Amino acid sequence: HSGVHGANNARVYAEDIVGRANQVFAAAPVTAPTFSYRTADKDFSVWDYKVSTNRSVALEDARRDGRAFSLRGHGTAHVSTPPTFTAGSAYQVTISSANRQSVTADSTGRLQLTVPLNSGHASVSIGS
Repeated sequence: HSGVHGANNARVYAEDIVGRANQVFAAAPVTAPTFSYRTADKDFSVWDYKVSTNRSVALEDARRDGRAFSLRGHGTAHVSTPPTFTAGSAYQVTISSANRQSVTADSTGRLQLTVPLNSGHASVSIGS
C-alpha cells in the first residue's frame, strides 16, 4: 500500500507481509549448479573447493560436483576438489584442452590438482 509501512500498521503486516514471507521461507532453497567466486585471498575454501595460490585468483563456472571449473589469475594454483569422487579411483583431468593427466582420488574422495595459469586463465574438466 502506497505510503504505508507494514511494520507500523498491524493490519498490513498481518494480512500482506506475514503470509508472503511464510511462503518464501517455506519454499526449498534453489541451488545453482555452478558458481563463481572472487577474492583477494591467496588461500580460500568455498563450496568444498580448497584453493591455494601464490597470487590471488578467481574460481569461475565451478560445478558443485567438482567435475569442471575455471581459474583466472596468474601463477600456479593448487586445487582440492569437493569430495565427490570415489576414493582410490583414477580420473582423466584435462587442463585448458592441452594438458591431460590421470589423477587418483585421495581417501576422502578429493582430487589434488596443480593448475598452471600461464595465459591468465585455465579451464579444468574431469572425466571418468
